Amino acid sequence: LARLHLGGDVRLRDALGSVLVARLVGRPATAPQVRQGLNGHTSAAPPRLQRRQVDSMQAAAAGDAASAAVSNAPAFLAGDPTVAQACRLVEAAVQMQVTILLQGETGTGKELLARHAHRSSGRRGDFVAINCAAMPGDLFEAELFGHVGGAFTGARREGSPGLLVAADGGTLLLDEIRDLPLHLQAALLRFLDDQLVRPVGGQTSRRVDVQLLAATHADLEEAVRTRAFREDLWHRLSTVRVTLPPLRNRRDLPEAVRWVLGHIEHRLEITDSAVAYLARHPWPGNFRELRAVLTRALLHRAAQHQIHQDQQEHQDHLNQRDQRVQRDQPLTRADIEAVLHTDGQRFSASRLQRGAAELVRLEFERSGRSVSQTARTLGVSRTTVYRHLRS
Repeated sequence: LARLHLGGDVRLRDALGSVLVARLVGRPATAPQVRQGLNGHTSAAPPRLQRRQVDSMQAAAAGDAASAAVSNAPAFLAGDPTVAQACRLVEAAVQMQVTILLQGETGTGKELLARHAHRSSGRRGDFVAINCAAMPGDLFEAELFGHVGGAFTGARREGSPGLLVAADGGTLLLDEIRDLPLHLQAALLRFLDDQLVRPVGGQTSRRVDVQLLAATHADLEEAVRTRAFREDLWHRLSTVRVTLPPLRNRRDLPEAVRWVLGHIEHRLEITDSAVAYLARHPWPGNFRELRAVLTRALLHRAAQHQIHQDQQEHQDHLNQRDQRVQRDQPLTRADIEAVLHTDGQRFSASRLQRGAAELVRLEFERSGRSVSQTARTLGVSRTTVYRHLRS
């Protein structure tokens, strides 16, 4: 969504490997909106997004909220003693409005902890997240501090208040702070000193009340030694430092597996043997990798189940049976083994692709070799059907 609202077409790939072309179409907004941040996270929408291209983002965010509402999984998992201590520390820090630095490997849950800090603070403003590595340096200052109309070539005529103003009364997370350009590091340090925001090209400043959190997986102390990061900003950000442990070192890993699965499919269980098998994996991608593995296991099982269905049954009965199997039967070790290699290699989607192709061919024959009927029955595009028939 972040790429789409910048304009133009974006190529997407679905679970069966088909390539689709998507374009975000804007419609007038009628209610307070949310925006999708540069790193794909939901945050407060600047006024320009409230007028353009926000309805689909709001629908996506509403869908995420609905999924979280029906899930039994808590918003943040803190069964590990180190993580529980980190939670207590950030809860105390936000009450004192102290800047917090979150450290840890990629995928360890730094943004989730930042959101927990925002909820704990009781602030009524929005949570705004921005990925410092995803924004071009020449546009970053205008996005962060805002700009007046016509301040630079390509600037919006009406100007923009900036993300710091959007987070007024709330929380701002600067993810991947190591990638913040040096000249903006000085500007950020100045803001931390006086909480004043002056838009690019503007003459007046505005005071805002923002709880600032920064996150990184890089070694900031090494960056300071190599002069890639300002030492004075490092000291200001590191007043409160929290380091999240990698997933492989967490004592609550079995609980983490069920927690992630609960956010994917809240009615589904997983066997103890499958959890034990997952515990032996090193998880270099941490929670992101765990979610990907569990998702692929569910897709693989669904594809295998459909392949072995009796093709003479009515399609509505097939759908009911498939839904029952996915929701009632726990995920097993065999399901996990199908997509995860314990030797540390990346899992492959080749078995899923072969299963999907076989499913398409079976449905194609069952429907009287009708491509359109096959596409409607399986809920895919005709392009997907043609591609699997040729494979």
